[in-house]
Amino acid sequence: MDRIRQCAEVSIRRGLGFATLGTFSVMAGLAFDPPLAAKAGAILLALAACVMAWKAWNAPHRPYRATEVYIMLDGRLGLPDEAAQRTVGRILRDCYRRHAEVTAMLAGGLWVVSLLLPLLGIEGIV
Repeated sequence: MDRIRQCAEVSIRRGLGFATLGTFSVMAGLAFDPPLAAKAGAILLALAACVMAWKAWNAPHRPYRATEVYIMLDGRLGLPDEAAQRTVGRILRDCYRRHAEVTAMLAGGLWVVSLLLPLLGIEGIV
């Protein structure tokens, strides 16, 4: 179980890392207008959180042999098919849900920052 959870964490964090890299690239491109950069980051992180929530919703129904977790374990789960489906689906659902919650909190934090920056007198150059 721990090995399955570890592989699920690596798989999810790898994908989320690429999404975060893209988000920060957009924010860096909008650095001339900090409130706009924060809003764009909040929108993109909220989108990533929605995608992870959707994946959490579908994880128990996705065939476990079609997951990256199964590939990372070299197809050796040591469980009967039904038990493997339930176990991998449940672990992926829990991991996706937890990462979606954290990402949604970060998106909310960026929304707050985007609202506070103009109040602090930090506006765009334009």
